[in-house]
Amino acid sequence: MNIGKQFMFSFYHLKKVSTFRIQKIGKPIGYLFFLMAIYMLLKIIQIITSPQEVNFVGENQFPLALGLPILYLFTTALKFIGVSFLATVGLVINETMKKPLQYKHTWTLSAYAVTTPTLLFAILELFSWQPPFAWLLYWVLAIGYLYLIIRYIPKPKKRNTK
Repeated sequence: MNIGKQFMFSFYHLKKVSTFRIQKIGKPIGYLFFLMAIYMLLKIIQIITSPQEVNFVGENQFPLALGLPILYLFTTALKFIGVSFLATVGLVINETMKKPLQYKHTWTLSAYAVTTPTLLFAILELFSWQPPFAWLLYWVLAIGYLYLIIRYIPKPKKRNTK
């Protein structure tokens, strides 16, 4: 399945996202780079359309051209750290639900669970609105999405030993 379909499924088809847990680790890593590229496009639009930033963009083309790739790498690294933390929370969720998951599975699912909160807050920033306690709301949404995804994973069948 291509990255565009995975991106779309991560918004509304959580049962399908739960099947992504068996992917090799390269797919969710690539997906996070893709997600952060979309985030950066929204950030660039915000920088260009912001009235206070027009002078900055017009006068300093070189620092902007150098700063955007650095900002992309920095935000992507922070997203990887956040996904790793969310995967740890996913293990705690997994303990209560008794699903057959390991850390690599929860990490993969966490990469897809952060899609909606990441883009939601990027769009809110684009319109220069940030809710109070935005970081807390982000984590509540991400953990909620991860919980809903893990809920769709089937429990292991009990073996009938006679």
